[in-house]
Amino acid sequence: MGPGDLPDEVYYPRMAQVEHMNSQDRASLDPLSDFDGEVLSVAEVKEMRLPPGWLRSASKERQEEKIYSYELFHLKDRPDVMLWFYYRGYKLGESASNNLRECLGKPPHVILPAELKGLSDVIRDKSDPDDFKISGAHTESLNGKTVLVVEGRYVEAQEDAYTVYVDADGTGSVVRELHYRAPKLDYPRFLRDAKRSFQSIVWK
Repeated sequence: MGPGDLPDEVYYPRMAQVEHMNSQDRASLDPLSDFDGEVLSVAEVKEMRLPPGWLRSASKERQEEKIYSYELFHLKDRPDVMLWFYYRGYKLGESASNNLRECLGKPPHVILPAELKGLSDVIRDKSDPDDFKISGAHTESLNGKTVLVVEGRYVEAQEDAYTVYVDADGTGSVVRELHYRAPKLDYPRFLRDAKRSFQSIVWK
């Protein structure tokens, strides 16, 4: 299963805590002061503000037979406009871990095809051009943590995605994924809110 697939069963998590954020508590100089949605805390993310009007959709905790876990949110009345927090449930091998750590250890840069090929185990299904057409890949500093960003389109679904890959433990082996995904015509409309939500992250 990957982000965007329908869950076979919905679990409401113990691992994530969501609380409503009082807009009166926000400082006037806060660039996200208009983000009066909820605040999510999960895994390495101590705090992330959700865009206004986004709702919890589904979640799943890690199980022995289905080791992945996820948190899913969507725009109100638009379940096909989604924000995902996804963990694949297993560690990467030594080669893939080293490649990711080396990539993230460089200054922020555009990822060229040769380097991206070495990250195929990191980006999973997005490494298959028959399944996903990559339009861009780069690294950037996201509030003090260097992350890998991949953007493109799921071919069959005709949905666009903006995915942030996080080296969760500094070894390159434990990767968390943050996704924004929407139908291609709607994707540009909500991309700014999704990016601002990611930019609100405070890491643990």
